[in-house]
Order: sequence, then C-alpha cells, then structure tokens
Amino acid sequence: MADHTALDWRDDIRACFGKGSGSATKVLVVASSRSGCFPAAGPMAVVDLINEGCEGQEKRAKGVVVDWGGHWLYWEDPAKFEKIALDFLEDREVIDA
Repeated sequence: MADHTALDWRDDIRACFGKGSGSATKVLVVASSRSGCFPAAGPMAVVDLINEGCEGQEKRAKGVVVDWGGHWLYWEDPAKFEKIALDFLEDREVIDA
C-alpha cells in the first residue's frame, strides 16, 4: 500500500463530498490535538473543503478537535468516541465528550 499520507486528497474530497458533487452524505471529522501522526488542523481542513461554497443547512461536514487520545480515538476511548458519533448522527451539537 502506498503511503496515503504523502498524497494530496483535496480534489478527491471535493469531488466526492463537496458542493456540486450531488452527495447528501453527512461527514464527521474527529481529530485529536495530541495525535503524533497529524496536526488537528489537517483533518479539520477536510471540513472546510466539503463545506466550501455552502451556506447554513447545505453544510454537511462537522469537525471536532478533542484533547484526549492520539491517532486512534475510537480505540483509545470508545465511549467518548461513540458519544461524539451518536451526537452527530442524531443531529445534536457535537462537542468534545
């Protein structure tokens, strides 16, 4: 498998989920300020790419930066991660659990 971290995925993200893609998929991006792999600003940029050019209800991507865990949040604290995911899926305010 090629190193996916070295690739530029911005155009693919826009094409698959951005305005004009026809996608109605809701996207949740969760990142940790403590990840040793990615600075949180990188994953949060995905939220901006998806919501680019969208207004209000059109915005389908939400992002949250947590201060616990590292790179595998769902593994490191499943209960906190689950709460964030369920809040998002149930259209509740997504906050750091």
